[in-house]
Amino acid sequence: MPEIELVPQRDIEEEAVFLTSSVDLAGRDDESGVQVRAFIGQQEQAFSLSNADGSFSLRLSPLDHTLTLSEGTLFMRLT
Repeated sequence: MPEIELVPQRDIEEEAVFLTSSVDLAGRDDESGVQVRAFIGQQEQAFSLSNADGSFSLRLSPLDHTLTLSEGTLFMRLT
C-alpha cells in the first residue's frame, strides 16, 4: 500500500483565502481592539485585532468558518 501524506489546509498557501473587512462601533472614532476569531467547529483557526480604522484581515482555508467578534461587553457570532 502506498504511503499517504496528509497536509493541513492551512499549509496549502495557494488554496488560502484572505478575509478582509472592517468593524464600525457606534459612537466611537477609534475602532481598534475588536477581537476577530475564525473557527471550524470548536477549533480556532485564525485571530486578528481590528486597527484604529476598524479594518482586520484573516488568512483562512477555503472551508466554512464561524466568525466571532468581541470587544468589552460586545459579542457577535457570524456563521
